[in-house]
Formats: sequence, C-alpha cells, structure tokens
Amino acid sequence: MWFFIQAALYDNNITFSTLGPPKFIDRQEVPNVPLNAPKPVIGLDASTKVATDAFDDLEPEMIYLPLSAYSHYRLRGRSQNYPLLYEYFDINPYSGKLETSRRVSDLSMLEIVTGSMRPLHTGDFVGLSLKLVYFFFGILLSMMIFSGMMIWTKRTYKSTQTLLSRSTKAPSKTTKPEPSV
Repeated sequence: MWFFIQAALYDNNITFSTLGPPKFIDRQEVPNVPLNAPKPVIGLDASTKVATDAFDDLEPEMIYLPLSAYSHYRLRGRSQNYPLLYEYFDINPYSGKLETSRRVSDLSMLEIVTGSMRPLHTGDFVGLSLKLVYFFFGILLSMMIFSGMMIWTKRTYKSTQTLLSRSTKAPSKTTKPEPSV
C-alpha cells in the first residue's frame, strides 16, 4: 500500500525531502589550468579516506565521480547504526575537504520511514545471508500458493465427479399427461 501512495505522491510532484538545492564548488576554487592539462584532483582512495576518517561507523559502498569541474565526489555508504538507509558525503576533489554530509540523523522521520520501506521489502540491507533468508521464505510462500491451488483443484474435481455420477445414475422421469375426462 505504501508503494502505491508513494507513487501517487511522486506523480503529483509532492516530496518529503529536506535535502535542498545541490551544492557546487565556487568558481574561485577550481584551478585554472590549460585546456589539455589534467586538473589537480585528489584520488578516489583519498576522498574515501576523508569521509571514513570523519565518520568511523561508515561503510563506503560507492563513489560517484564529479559530473563537471564544479561538482564534488559523492560517496555513498551505510552506517553500522542504521543499515537500511544510505548516507551521502560530498568531497571537494581539489582540496579534499568534506563539504557536506547527509546522515540518517539529518533526515526527517517521514524520510526515514519512506527510505526504509524498499530495503525492508527486498532484504537489501545486511548482505547475502539476509537475501537468502528472504529467498527461502519467498519460495515457501510460493509453495503455499501452489499447494492451496492443488487442494482446491482436487476438492473441486471430486465434487464435480460426484455431481456428474449422481446425474447419470438418476432415472429420467418422463411422465405422460393423464387424459382428462
């Protein structure tokens, strides 16, 4: 039901996000280099280390490269305290400074509930072991559906056979109208 409500709100451009507008690097901070020369940026390992040094409970999962000269490295990871939601960190690729962080504690309660629905539904927050548990119970539920269909089919078949056998054994009564005097 929640996914239906969420889709209806999304289609009507209603959001619960408290994120705000995206942040960009100031023009003065972008190094001015010749056209074909590489920009002096920090490496991916160094940018990941900046975020993990600032937040020791962070387990980084993905890093997005800057889309332009004015955008940040964006690191996505999960906290060990609340593994259902991703946390995002923007790191300046030129200075290596952690510009912004979006942690679970920064989210509203409605954002936490909304963001937690998909991982709880699919089991995508602990790892392969939990996915296998979800798979096992999914198979079990599917088998219950098929066993219910088999029971219903057998019961319907038996009652149909009983009904048909009664109709073939019953003598047909053809009565002639009695002459009226």
